[in-house]
Amino acid sequence: MRVILAASLFVGAVSAALLYQVVNAVGAVPCEAVFARLRIVENENPPRNANDAIRIRGLEQQGAEECRDHEDSQADDLFLQALQVIVK
Repeated sequence: MRVILAASLFVGAVSAALLYQVVNAVGAVPCEAVFARLRIVENENPPRNANDAIRIRGLEQQGAEECRDHEDSQADDLFLQALQVIVK
């Protein structure tokens, strides 16, 4: 998954520093911190269309639920999926 996200740097408008922060936070910090970094990336790179916005929100909501249930790895996976939609 990290290779796909890194490759997205060349296509999306996401800054390398922000993408690096989110991807490297996965597994290293609590899922709440990953979610906070994801929101920063999203604020700087709004969804390109309504379908992307809906998909991102759904993944974020699922990730937040997993995070509340203390399933950090599952939450992180959902947050990374949302990040992929943002950088595509």
